[in-house]
Amino acid sequence: MINPTPILFEFKDSHSASKAMDALKELGYEPQHVGEAGKRIVFLHDFHNNLYTGLEIAQIHGGNLIEQEVALPAHLINEDWSEAYALGETEEREQT
Repeated sequence: MINPTPILFEFKDSHSASKAMDALKELGYEPQHVGEAGKRIVFLHDFHNNLYTGLEIAQIHGGNLIEQEVALPAHLINEDWSEAYALGETEEREQT
């Protein structure tokens, strides 16, 4: 089974967010208010719902997609490191 993907939108006011929520509910999505003042909604995208329709409805009502990024420290993604270096081994150890 595929895990649903949360999609987060922020609206200029709670009225716009509520209108988008109502439209999403009519189509079978299960949106929820998150954060303060009811300006943010989140809905889950799964294989039962059309992603594009959900995105369009939120955007038509003035919603802005909130991108959620995961920060990765550069030292974790350096591709030019040898495996030994990444493991903390020295060249001397490798030669023995």
